[in-house]
Amino acid sequence: VWAAAVTAFARSRSESGKGGAGDEGGAPGVRRVVGMLLAPLGAAGYVLWVGHRTGKGPLGYLDVQAGWRNGFDGGAAFARFVAAKFTSFPGALAGVGLIAGVALLVWLYVVCVRQRQPLPLLVYAGLVTV
Repeated sequence: VWAAAVTAFARSRSESGKGGAGDEGGAPGVRRVVGMLLAPLGAAGYVLWVGHRTGKGPLGYLDVQAGWRNGFDGGAAFARFVAAKFTSFPGALAGVGLIAGVALLVWLYVVCVRQRQPLPLLVYAGLVTV
């Protein structure tokens, strides 16, 4: 996300010939730079707060996350979860709903690609979806 923000900032500066980023009469791109610096502070603050609450230091959040036992398995756990829904009629409806939801997400991503959405947006959306 930072690479995309820096690229967009550089492009806006070169296209406008001034500061770019829509800053009228101010220092070049000050609002955008301030936004880029402030944006990650919320997530960083939360990670530090969790570390403090757990008593395991600044990276205690990683220990908490490890306790969730989540990871990337290529969708195998999700496939097992959906398959288990098809053991009863009401559960089968939930399974069909989950499959339809995944199909909708894939379709929306394809629509975004066909619309030629900006590459940083496509990469971010793809990573969040996976």
